[in-house]
Amino acid sequence: MKQLLFAILIFPFLLSITSNNTFATAPLNDPKPEKIYPFTFILHPLDYYMEQAQLWKQELNTNNQNTDAWMNYYQAARIGNIFSDAEKPFDLDAIFAKLQKSIPNTFEYHYLAYAHSGGSHDLYHHLEKAYTLAPERYETYQGMIAYHEIHRNKAKLKEFCQKLYNSKETSPGLLAWNYNTLMSVEKNAILLTYGDNDTYPIWLLQNAKGVRTDVNAINIHLLMKDKYRAAIFKELDIPEFPNQQEDFVNMTDFQLAISYYMVKHLNRPVYLGIAMSREIRNQLSNNLYLVGLALKYNETSFNNIEVLKNNFENHFLTDHLEVNFEDDFSASILNQLNMNYIPAFMLLHKWYLENEQFDQAKEIERLSKRIAKAGSREDEIIGYLQQQSIQYGKIESILTHKELEKGLVEIEAKKWAYDTEVTNEQYERFLMDLLKNKKFDLLEVCKTTKTDWRALLPAMHQNISEEVYNYHGDPDEGFTPVQNISYEAAKIYCDWMTNVYNNTPRKKSSFSKVKFRLPSEQEWMDAAQAGRDQAVYPWGGYYYKNAKGCYLSNFYVSEEPQCTDCKAPHPANDGGFFPVKADAYFPNDKGLYGLCGNVAEMVQEKGIAKGGSWEDKPEDCKIQSQKQYKDISPAIGFRVFMDVIE
Repeated sequence: MKQLLFAILIFPFLLSITSNNTFATAPLNDPKPEKIYPFTFILHPLDYYMEQAQLWKQELNTNNQNTDAWMNYYQAARIGNIFSDAEKPFDLDAIFAKLQKSIPNTFEYHYLAYAHSGGSHDLYHHLEKAYTLAPERYETYQGMIAYHEIHRNKAKLKEFCQKLYNSKETSPGLLAWNYNTLMSVEKNAILLTYGDNDTYPIWLLQNAKGVRTDVNAINIHLLMKDKYRAAIFKELDIPEFPNQQEDFVNMTDFQLAISYYMVKHLNRPVYLGIAMSREIRNQLSNNLYLVGLALKYNETSFNNIEVLKNNFENHFLTDHLEVNFEDDFSASILNQLNMNYIPAFMLLHKWYLENEQFDQAKEIERLSKRIAKAGSREDEIIGYLQQQSIQYGKIESILTHKELEKGLVEIEAKKWAYDTEVTNEQYERFLMDLLKNKKFDLLEVCKTTKTDWRALLPAMHQNISEEVYNYHGDPDEGFTPVQNISYEAAKIYCDWMTNVYNNTPRKKSSFSKVKFRLPSEQEWMDAAQAGRDQAVYPWGGYYYKNAKGCYLSNFYVSEEPQCTDCKAPHPANDGGFFPVKADAYFPNDKGLYGLCGNVAEMVQEKGIAKGGSWEDKPEDCKIQSQKQYKDISPAIGFRVFMDVIE
């Protein structure tokens, strides 16, 4: 079975670190020039690099032979150009020409001459000269590693990997992350990597520490170089690649063609590092199986969840995810890179829940929350974990199938809806379920907030008697629609009902498997119109009063003239200042009550509620009306729809 890329599709943040501005730092009151590290080491927002470039330029105005200033000015300007969406703010050619005149024959000049060329092998002598001038400086080591990897000089590759490892200029967290990548793949695998942070640490682990030297880690960007690709293909006994880069529309197509060519001609297992570009993953997705921090390419299905579980339980390092005992200078990078654990962890979490291994599910949940918090994605991941816990966790309920089926109305084939919004009584039973199952975290999300209804009375009616105020009942009584709950709470309610219905033993029920959910906005409108395509209100007419002048739902009409011929006139005019019983007015042709007025109803599209409410005027309670919300409201509740799966 293929337990695969649902997680990757749900969590599209799988990444190899590229430019973004999510790592904001607090502005400095008195900014000073700082050493500029490669953004693959430490990542700052664009504004930081723009400011630092100017600060280092000011240093050069004082002393234009300051080698540190030239090095950091150039680096800040280069990263600023990379991160800028618009026209490049810095003329790097002009900057390099000036530094060449100012600091010739220095380590900084030779190092930047090589960097400015984009690592051209024709200018490798500059990198060699920089190393000769300062062999203890780590900046040259990564370039040396790439050069010797491309030229297949394995002894030199090993030497410079050891130097870079010994320099302590590689993040411990990145080493641990890449260790787990290596542990994700089987013996003698080919592992295709994408960027600096999922490639160099692997080479360091292999060449400096002897970790998984059986794995051949190959960077997809380096494979675009003809000589390197030819050498690698010869070593792997792959026929010569028949095309050149100019044969393809763009770089991604070229990389994808190389990837396809390799998997078709290799007799060894092939994996993509999980930080591979999304375009390549998507193109190969039908044959990719998630096994940890890597995706195995396989043309036949296999039970990858067992492989994933074995990798996590027996091979992964996870202590650094629990507690970090040292300050990692690449924390800003690592926190984002660690988000790549989440798809695998979500698969494991689901499997543990389904197999009632709740302690293991809790461990995964704890790790996922720590990773998500550090990566600023906590709310999203917690919401998904809660949803899985409800969908797949074992729960006990006071609800019965008979109760859950009560009030369901078929609105089209295999699609049903409850005839009223969820009521206070129904929601209270749900909260009791959460309490019974000790779901205290869900209780916190799903709790209701008490409303001071009297304080919301129109000014003209603040002094009405209790008898008039309660004429149609208390808005908090059992059969009145629940309100003041969050969108997340409404979704949890639906998921909970789904689990109860599908997993509770039953003597008899109408369906074998269902899914309760919020309707989409369009589904809600279709149900409200009930086949009357031109209907403005659910009762099919264009008016919100009947022929006798009586209001057809619960709106805000306190400012309109009072009814003169009603048997029981009420100062609210329509019978209630606030929510009234969920079935207080006539249903539409499908048998659905209270679609417009009373309380507005949340739909799948977060922030949108339909049908208007007791606080809205009739013209804002039409089928097409939208009520926008950002937070809980005493005017917004929800109605549940149900899909019949089996």
